[in-house]
Amino acid sequence: MLTNKAIIARICVLALIFGATLSAYPVQAAHISCGDVVTSYTKLEADLTCLAGSGIVIGSNNVTVNLNGYTLTGDPSVAGSYGIDNTGGFDNIKVKDGSIIGFEQGIRMINATGVNIKNMEFSGQTSSHAIDIKLGEDVKVKDSSFVLPTVFLGPEAVRLQSVDNVNIKNLDIDGGFIGINFACSPCTDPETPTTGNIKNNLIKGAFTGVLIANSNDAYVKNNTIRDGVSVVCGFCGPLTIPARGIHVAFLSNSGTKISGNQVFDNDGIGIRASGDGTTTGLEVSKNNVHDNALEGIQLYDTQTSKVAKNDVKDNGSDGIALLGGSAGNTVEKNIVSGSGGSDLLHDLTSSPNIWKKNTCGTSSGVDIPPC
Repeated sequence: MLTNKAIIARICVLALIFGATLSAYPVQAAHISCGDVVTSYTKLEADLTCLAGSGIVIGSNNVTVNLNGYTLTGDPSVAGSYGIDNTGGFDNIKVKDGSIIGFEQGIRMINATGVNIKNMEFSGQTSSHAIDIKLGEDVKVKDSSFVLPTVFLGPEAVRLQSVDNVNIKNLDIDGGFIGINFACSPCTDPETPTTGNIKNNLIKGAFTGVLIANSNDAYVKNNTIRDGVSVVCGFCGPLTIPARGIHVAFLSNSGTKISGNQVFDNDGIGIRASGDGTTTGLEVSKNNVHDNALEGIQLYDTQTSKVAKNDVKDNGSDGIALLGGSAGNTVEKNIVSGSGGSDLLHDLTSSPNIWKKNTCGTSSGVDIPPC
C-alpha cells in the first residue's frame, strides 16, 4: 500500500506531465475580431471582414495563424491596413491555409526571423503588395497563389527588402507589377541585400516576373515566366515600358545565378541585366528563352558575367545582345536562332567580350566569330 507521501509524489509527477502536455498543445481562439492581437496558436473559425483597418496583429514570438480554409477581407484603400500585421518584429511566425483578399498589404512583417507562409491565396491588393517583408532572415513562402492587377507601380506579389536566406517556391502568380522582388536599391544602413532562392514558380501576366534589385547571392532556378505585360507610365509622357521576364537591375548585384528557367511570350525582354557597371559575376545558363517580343537575353552595362548553354529562339529582336558598355563577359555554347534582329550582337561600347562555341544564324559585332 502506498503511503500518503508516495501518493502525493505521484500526483505531483502526473501534474508535471499533464501540465507540460497542456501548455504545449495549441490554444484555439474561441473568437477573433478585427485588430485583435494574438500571442498563441490561433485558428480561424469563420471568415473575417475588416474594412476599417488590419485583420490579425501578431503580438508574440512563436505564433501560428491557421486560417483554416477561411478568408480575411479588407479594404485596399485604407492606408496601413494589413491582413496579418507583424510590424512588431516577432520571430518564428507561421501563416497558413486560407485566403487574404484586399487590405493595403495582405501580410506585412518587419524585422522578423523564421517566417513561414504556406498554402495561402491572395487577391484584391491594388495599392500595395500581397506579401511585404522587410529586414528579416530565414523566410519561406511556398505553395501559394496570387491574382493581382498589372499596372505601373502597382502591387507586387512578394516583396522582400533586405531579407537574408529567402526560400520562395511553388507559387502561382497571375499578374502584378512585379511577381517576386528581391528589393533594396539603394541599401541604406541597417539594410543589406536580399539573398536566397526563387525556385519552381509559375509567374504569368506580370510586368516583371522576377526582379533582383540588389543581391550578392540570389539563385533563380526552374521557374516558368510567361505572358508578361508592358505597362504605361502616365507621368512619363505617357511612355509604354516593355515587360521583362527576369530582370537583374540597379545596384551591386554580384553572384546571381539564373538557371533552368522557361521564359517565353513576354511583351518585351526575356532576361535582362542592367547594372550601371555594378552588376558583375552574373551567370545566365541553361535557360529556354523564346518568343519574347524584344531581346531574348540582354546585358546592359554588365561586366565579368557568363551567358552559357541557353536555348534562345524566335525572339522579336536580337537573340543575345551585349549593350551599353558590357565588357569582360563570356558568351559560350548557346544555341540561338530565328531572331528578328541578330542572333548574337554587341554594340560599339561593349567590347572586349569572349564569344565562343555558339550556334547561330546571324551575328553583328567585331568580337563575334562568324556563325
